[in-house]
Amino acid sequence: MFKNIFNKQAIAQEKKSALTIAFAHHKGGIGKTTSCLNVAGWLVKFGKKVLVIDFDPQGNATTGLGVDRHSIDSSIYNVLFEHKDFNEIILETDSGVYLAPASLDLLAVEPQLINQADKTAILKKKLAEIQQYFDYILIDTPPGSTLLMINGIVAAENIII
Repeated sequence: MFKNIFNKQAIAQEKKSALTIAFAHHKGGIGKTTSCLNVAGWLVKFGKKVLVIDFDPQGNATTGLGVDRHSIDSSIYNVLFEHKDFNEIILETDSGVYLAPASLDLLAVEPQLINQADKTAILKKKLAEIQQYFDYILIDTPPGSTLLMINGIVAAENIII
């Protein structure tokens, strides 16, 4: 079982802002998650601090990084809708990649966001709290034109389609 070992003080030596990249496409099964995890792995090999946000309810980035979704207590959903801090959910995986894991709770996001004024920028606002602790933040978005995908795109400075 993975323990939450994200420690803001240990990671942050200086103020910086992570480069944020979203992996997006309307179709599933085309390699978004595979590309995201491969880029994350290479960046870690070059000594970069990398956070992967698994924003897909399927949680393939979570399982791809070796985390059993059934063994975690909290996910990115809890940060967005239950006012948990990122330091309560971020895990360091065996590969050295930090992970904000997904859960099936993300399936309930669309109805929760539909009437919110900031429904397309909720992830961007939350990431502002932790950007200085990482060199890169990679967002694995779900397929389809959903509010989750749109939030991932709005939060990113760069998009790989």
